[in-house]
Amino acid sequence: MIPIGDYLFDAERLAFIPETISSAEYRKFLATPTNDDTALSIFSADRAARNPINARNMVFPHVGLCLSYDCQLRCTYCSFRSEEHHTDSIDEADIDAYLRHMFKAMIMNRTVTGENESLSIHITGGGEPTYHWKKLRCIVEYADKLSHESGINCSLSLTTNGILSTEQIAFISEHFQSVMVSYDGLPKIQDLNRHFEAGTGTSTILDNTLRLFSKALNGKGLIIRTTIWPQDYSQLREMAVQLFSNYSVSQWDIMPVLPYGRAEDTAADSKNYTGDFLNSYLDLLAFATEKYPEAVITTPFFPNSLAIQYCGALEIECPWLLPSGKIVACLESEAFQPEIGHVSNGVVSFAETSRNFLAERVLDQLSECEECIAFRFCRGGCPVSQMRDSVLSKTARTWQCQQTVEYFQYVFSQILQNKTCFNWYVEPSKDNPQILFLRMRNSLTHSTMGFLPQTHRAGGVE
Repeated sequence: MIPIGDYLFDAERLAFIPETISSAEYRKFLATPTNDDTALSIFSADRAARNPINARNMVFPHVGLCLSYDCQLRCTYCSFRSEEHHTDSIDEADIDAYLRHMFKAMIMNRTVTGENESLSIHITGGGEPTYHWKKLRCIVEYADKLSHESGINCSLSLTTNGILSTEQIAFISEHFQSVMVSYDGLPKIQDLNRHFEAGTGTSTILDNTLRLFSKALNGKGLIIRTTIWPQDYSQLREMAVQLFSNYSVSQWDIMPVLPYGRAEDTAADSKNYTGDFLNSYLDLLAFATEKYPEAVITTPFFPNSLAIQYCGALEIECPWLLPSGKIVACLESEAFQPEIGHVSNGVVSFAETSRNFLAERVLDQLSECEECIAFRFCRGGCPVSQMRDSVLSKTARTWQCQQTVEYFQYVFSQILQNKTCFNWYVEPSKDNPQILFLRMRNSLTHSTMGFLPQTHRAGGVE
């Protein structure tokens, strides 16, 4: 039971118990069974850790492609330290084999279940997925061909640095349903953070890219991703004006810099990974409520749903094909979890069993996290970040935990004043109106956090 103002939060039952409740009333409440399925187990991490991964016969509605570690830019926070002339480069024939395998599994699933599910293909990097343009274009055309031949609907999403020609933007706009462009909010910050090897800025190129995508996509499917250093939190309002005044954006996604890869090299000390992102973010939302009420602003930093597990990587919801030909459960996990499969010479093979190091790490973290106010939502946080052992990584992880706790303290303080906050609200118990149940507008979302955007629409507090 966690104190929240004049209440105690029962995380298992998702209930706020008034401190003044009588012992008899509380015992009666405890005797009431819960039908919340996420409360019945610790997200099955114990099962996942005990049982080796076996992806051989699984069907994946989501698949990921990391085409290359090559990139024209030298972003100050790149977790992969990407640059040009990387030795790992997967053959187009192996990528085609990977896609054929995934479409074949979807066809077999349709035959068995009668359900014609769609396949989502996420293309990102590593490096810049459009760097080897001819390869990307052939992959897209092959995926379209497989979709047409199989009758399996296929949707494509792309994450790009935006260094694109007019012709490339036209092709992407025609074939991709979602395009995330990395742009750091303001030209001066973009040029400082995301520049070429010689130090030349990229803001002029990105302005052209975003204007062309805005026109071609007409505000549908264009996501801007801003990665932000703590010293720039104070400029979030100015960034909002820049983005929503100049571009037709369906979503603005904001992520604080975390100390991995080049970000760790860039920072002078751990103070560069602290700061009040929460209140800067809340201030941005309040500003956007007044000026851009239809804006959709998201962050993966704060969870905003009930979660069975932190992300889909623990049970392989989206396998990722890497430039080396390895297939892994998480794009960031290659150094911490064995490959679950491999593609070589046009042949896809999945390991019969693979040890689930990520699930084991989550179990190790449970004793520290399960009594936390945020546990039902973050499930202990990213296991990959927990496995990084540098001083900066540990400092940043502690800071992220503190910020997440403060986020839910804020949400709960709002809803206990009979307000709706980011779709959360409270509902009195039918048996005892003093007891308030935590609810999410429409329904409680029992999910992993891997592919659900943590959305905070402007006007989130009512």
